[in-house]
Amino acid sequence: MNKTILILLCYNLVSYCAVAQKDVEIAQTFHLYGKIIGRDTGNIVLLYPTTNNQWKRDTCQISNGQFLFTGMLNQPTFCHLIRPNIACNYADIYIYIEKGTQSVELYDTNFNNYSLTGRNIA
Repeated sequence: MNKTILILLCYNLVSYCAVAQKDVEIAQTFHLYGKIIGRDTGNIVLLYPTTNNQWKRDTCQISNGQFLFTGMLNQPTFCHLIRPNIACNYADIYIYIEKGTQSVELYDTNFNNYSLTGRNIA
């Protein structure tokens, strides 16, 4: 009888830890939706530090002028959004992203003229 209770308690503890870990992962997830006015296709790159403090270079296809990045963060994070072009030049901006959902709207000819919404930090 005592073994059964002990096994059930251990099972509940392991289940609780797994659920708690999943809640932490969900709380740290970010989604960065984007639209580039003046560009329908191509690639865009997001360079940011991950939850284990390693720099991640994430590449996304632009489709109909839109893109989506999803990842994990420890805290609001300074990142680098880069759009390479055919002539080996690139356009880039530095923005802060944080957990949750943000949207960025950019102009293909002028990345510095952008609008970022959905952030809680100033």
